[in-house]
Amino acid sequence: MMVKHKKIIFPIAILIAVVFVSFIIWRYCNIQKTGDTFNKRISHYIENSCYDLTKCQVNISDFTDFEWDTMCFDDVGSPRPELIPAPLPEDYGFPNGKMLFISQNKVVFFEEIPLEGFEPPRPGTVLVDTFGGLCYPKDETLFNVEKNESYDYYTLYNKDRQSAIITEYRDKINNPEKYLPGFLELSPEQQEIQIESWQKIVDDAEKSTSQ
Repeated sequence: MMVKHKKIIFPIAILIAVVFVSFIIWRYCNIQKTGDTFNKRISHYIENSCYDLTKCQVNISDFTDFEWDTMCFDDVGSPRPELIPAPLPEDYGFPNGKMLFISQNKVVFFEEIPLEGFEPPRPGTVLVDTFGGLCYPKDETLFNVEKNESYDYYTLYNKDRQSAIITEYRDKINNPEKYLPGFLELSPEQQEIQIESWQKIVDDAEKSTSQ
């Protein structure tokens, strides 16, 4: 009777173990590889609720169910851990497009965005425009939305930050020696190159804020 009882329990235990391992693998593939739980949620909201992207806004707090005070976007190919205000987890890996959330100087959640090297993002992917900054405090995470029509992905950007950058770089263009010591010692060609680089930043920011 005891032997028969063991024969019944053993395959059930094996089945439970297989189901558990399968669930862990499924979660890893969907969360770590495709960014399913967070990125897809925002993408789904944009595609189903934002009929006019020029008026669409995304409040990141609406898509999180945990406590956090800062959100960062670690851009692809740019290992800049010194700019993230918290120690990175041991399993953080290479910063190939990660969105992470920080609470009291501790990373409480991070998710890998589905990027493949320097290739264009997959359709439906949601990125954060780091032009306005790598990290955003919670009260500045109400973003406007821009769609890349060529590759069908979305970029979130903060209009207020973009406006501040426009003001700053316009001042640089008008008063270059104030921001770049030795500017007047550069050759006319070098001065022109520098001014053009600042002007491009202004043009890019104005393009975003005009969406």
